[in-house]
Amino acid sequence: MHRRNLVRLLTVTSILMLSWLLTSTVKATPPDPSLLKDINQDTADAFIDNPVALGQTAFFAATNGTHGNELWKSDGSASGTVLVKDIFPGPDHGDPSELTVMDGKVYFAVDDGTHGVELWVSDGTEAGTSLVKDINPSSDADPTEMVALNNTLYFRADDGTQGEELWMSDGTTAGTTLVKDINPGSGDALGNELTVFEGMLYFAANDGTHGMELWESDGAASGTTMVRDINAGSASSDPGALTVAGSQLFFVADNGTDPGQLWVSDGTTPGTQLVKVIRPGDNPFLSDLEAMGGQIYFTAFESTHGTELWTSDGTGSGTRIVKDIISGSDPSWPRNLFGFNNSLYFRADDGTNGDELWKSDGTVTGTAMIKDLNPGTSSSRPGDFTAFDGVIIFQADHEDYGRELWRSDGTEERTSLVKDIRVGGFSSDASPVVIANGSLLIEAEDGEIGNELWRMDGASDEPFLVKDINQTTAGAFPHDFTSVGGTTFFVADDGEHGGELWKTDGSAGGTMMVKDIHPGERGTDIGSMAVLGNSLFFKAEDETHGRELWISDGTADNTALVKDIYPGTEDSSVDETTPMGNLVFFEAENESKGQELWVSDGTRTGTTMVKDINPGSGDSYPESLVVMGNRLFFAAENAAQGSELWASDGTTDGTSLVKDIMPGSDSSYPSYLVVSDGSLFFAAGDPTHGEELWVSNVTHTGTTMVKDINPGSGSSRPNHLVPADGSVYFAADDGSNGEELWVTDGTAGGTRRVKDINPGSGGASLEEMVAAGGNVFFMAEDATHGSELWYSDGTTDGTMLVKDISPGASSTYVDTIIYARGLAIFDATDPTHGEELWQSDGTGAGTTLVEEIAAGQLEANIEALALTGGNVYFGATDVDHGNEVWYFDAYPFNTYLPMVTRSLSS
Repeated sequence: MHRRNLVRLLTVTSILMLSWLLTSTVKATPPDPSLLKDINQDTADAFIDNPVALGQTAFFAATNGTHGNELWKSDGSASGTVLVKDIFPGPDHGDPSELTVMDGKVYFAVDDGTHGVELWVSDGTEAGTSLVKDINPSSDADPTEMVALNNTLYFRADDGTQGEELWMSDGTTAGTTLVKDINPGSGDALGNELTVFEGMLYFAANDGTHGMELWESDGAASGTTMVRDINAGSASSDPGALTVAGSQLFFVADNGTDPGQLWVSDGTTPGTQLVKVIRPGDNPFLSDLEAMGGQIYFTAFESTHGTELWTSDGTGSGTRIVKDIISGSDPSWPRNLFGFNNSLYFRADDGTNGDELWKSDGTVTGTAMIKDLNPGTSSSRPGDFTAFDGVIIFQADHEDYGRELWRSDGTEERTSLVKDIRVGGFSSDASPVVIANGSLLIEAEDGEIGNELWRMDGASDEPFLVKDINQTTAGAFPHDFTSVGGTTFFVADDGEHGGELWKTDGSAGGTMMVKDIHPGERGTDIGSMAVLGNSLFFKAEDETHGRELWISDGTADNTALVKDIYPGTEDSSVDETTPMGNLVFFEAENESKGQELWVSDGTRTGTTMVKDINPGSGDSYPESLVVMGNRLFFAAENAAQGSELWASDGTTDGTSLVKDIMPGSDSSYPSYLVVSDGSLFFAAGDPTHGEELWVSNVTHTGTTMVKDINPGSGSSRPNHLVPADGSVYFAADDGSNGEELWVTDGTAGGTRRVKDINPGSGGASLEEMVAAGGNVFFMAEDATHGSELWYSDGTTDGTMLVKDISPGASSTYVDTIIYARGLAIFDATDPTHGEELWQSDGTGAGTTLVEEIAAGQLEANIEALALTGGNVYFGATDVDHGNEVWYFDAYPFNTYLPMVTRSLSS
C-alpha cells in the first residue's frame, strides 16, 4: 500500500473516532451497591424495657431485629421467652410502654400503626392481646401514669377533645371512660405521678382556675376534687415526688413563698401541711424520696451542709439531716436511695473514696460507707438497686471489671462482684429487670451478643443467658465519609473500640481501623473532617484531652493531636474545619478566649488564633466558612457590630468586616453562604428589608441586596442556596405564595420565582436540594402530594414532580440526595419496601428502587450517603448484617468504540 493511502486511511479513521466521541451520548448506568465489609459482627441489642411480673411470667418490651420493639414474655427459659404479638406489623416499632398488671392481665400503651398510641391489654397470648379502646380516633391518646386500684386501671390520656385528663378502665371498651374533665374544654389537666394512698388516687392537676395542685379521686366525677390550693389563686404549687410512708403522703410543693419544700397530707385539706422550710425563700432541691420504717428519706440542699441525706416523720421537729457526710458546706450528693430490711442503701461521695455504696439506719453512727468498691478516689457509682434472695443486687463500676453486677447484705465482707459478664475491663451494663418465677431476670451484654435477657436463680448463683432474642448483627453505623487521595476515611464502631477513625481503599482487606484514639469501648467523638493535601484534619478526644484538632495520614503513628488548644480535659469545641491554600481554618476556643477563628498548617506551632474578633472571653462564633479565591468568608459577631459578614486571608490584619449590613450592634445574621461564578451569595437582614438574598464581590460597596423578594420590611428568608452552572437556586417566601423555588443570576431582574409548586400561601416546604448540572433535584410538597422528589431546569414548565413514591398525601422521607452517574441517588421510604436506596434520571419511569438491600419486612436504614473518592459510600442494613459500609463506583460509563469493518486495502 502506498504511504500516502495509508496516511489518508489513518486520518479518516481518526476523524471518524473523534467525531463519534464528540457526538455520542454517555449513558448513565444504574448503581450496583455491595457490602464492603461487616465491621461489627456482634449481635444487636434486644433493648429490654418496661418489665413487669404477672404470676410466674415476666412481660417486657424488646426487639428481635425483625419485628421492631414489641411485647415479649418469659418464664425464665429459652423456649418460654417468646414474642407475644407483633402489634405494629413488620420492622416498625409498636414501642409498648407503661406495662401495668391488673386483675391477671397486663395493660400497656402501644402503637399498632393504625390507631396511634392507645390502651392495650394482654393475657399473654397473641389472640388475647388487643386494643382496649381507641380513645383518640384522630391521633394518639398516649396513655401514661398507669396505676391499678380496686381492679380498675387509672391513667392519663388525651381523647383529642378534652386534653390530658384522668381516665379509668375495667379492661373493656365500654368500661374505659373519662373520670372527670378537670380542666373543662381542650386544656390539659393532669400532671404526673398517679399515686395510691389510703384507698384513693392522688395526683397533681390543673383545673384552669387554681393552677397545678394536689387532687384526689375515688373514681367518680363527684369524688374527684382538689385536696388543697397550696399556692393560692391561679399560681401552681406543682406537687411532685408523691411518696407514701406509713399513713402519710409526702410530696414536694411550692406555696409561693418557699419553693420546693417538703409537704405531707392525710388526704384532707387541714391535714395537708408544710412539714418544714429547709431552705427559707429558696429551693432546697429535694429528690430521691424513699419510704422506710414509716419515715421518709430524701436528699436536700441548704447552705450550711450542702446536699446531704435527710429524714422526716412528717413533723417539723422530726425533719432533720441524718449525717453531714462531708463536714461543712461541701455536698456528698446522696442519691439512688433504696430501703431494704430496715436499712437505707444509697450512693454518696465522702470526698476521699469517691461516689460509693453507703447505708443508713437513720442515725449518725449508723450511716456509713459499706465498701469502697472502686478503690481510691475513683467512683463505683452504684445504682439500679433490687432486693433479691435476702440481699440487694445492683450495678457498679470497677477499674478492672467495668460496670457489672454486684451483691451486698449490708456488710463489707459480703459485698462482692456477682460476675464479670463482659471480661477485659469492658462493661456489660448488667441491670436487674424483674423477679419472676423465683428468679431474677437481668439484662446484660457479654461482648459477643448484644444486650440480652439473663437469669439469676439465687443470691450466690452466677447469672446465665436465657435467650439471645435479637440475633441480627449490631452494625458499625459508619458515617462522615471523606476521601484523601485513594483512601476514604470514616467513623465506625466495631463493637469493641466504640466509634473510631477507619479507612478503606474500596476493598474488604483494605478496610481497617486507623487508630484507637480513645482506648476502650467508649470510642471518641470524631467529626468536622477536612482534607488538606495528603492529610485529614478532624476533631476528636482521647483519654487526656477534650475535643481538639487532630491530623492523620492514614497510619496509626501519624494520627495525632495537632494541638491541645484548650489545655486539659476541656473541649476547644473545634468545628467548621475548612481548607484554603495550604492551611485549614476552623473555629475553636481556649482558656482565655471564646469561640474564635483559628488556622493550622498541621503543626503545633502553626496552629494559632487568627484574630480575636470579639475581644476577651466573648465568642465571635465564626460559622458558614466558605472559600472564594484566596480569601475565607464567614459570619462572625462582636459586641460593636453584631453578627455580620467577615473575610480573612489567614492573617490578623487581613481579617476584617466586609460590611456592617445591619448597622450598629444589631445583627444581619449572614447564613447559607455559597460561591457561584466568582460571587458570594448569602441570606442577611438589613434595617429596611428584612432577611433577603445578598451578593458580594468581597468589597464593602460590592456587597448588596440582590432583590427585595418580600417587599418592605417582611423577610423572604432565603435558604438551601445551591449553585448550579452559573445560577443559584434557593427557597424563599415572597409573602404571598409561601416558601417556593427561586433562581438568581445575581441581578434583581434575573431573580425570579421558578414555580408556585403549592399554590396559595402554604408554600412547598423545600428540602434536600442538590445540583444536577445546571438543574436541581429537591424535595417539595404540593396541594395533592406529600413531600416527594421534584426536578427543575429553571423554567416553570421544566419544574415537575418526578414521582409520587409514597402515593397520595403521604410523604416520602428522604435524608440525603447526591448526584452521581448522571442520576440522583437518594434514600427513600415507600409503603412496600420501607427505607431503601433509590435512583432517578428526572423522569417517573427512571425513578426506581436501586436494589432491595433489606429484603422482606426489614428496612435498609440508609445512613450517611456520601459521594467521595470516586465512590458512593453509605451505611445500610440487610437481612444478615447490621448497619455496615456499602458502596458503588460513582463514575462508570457505558461507552463503546465503533468497530472499523472495512479492510485497509479498501
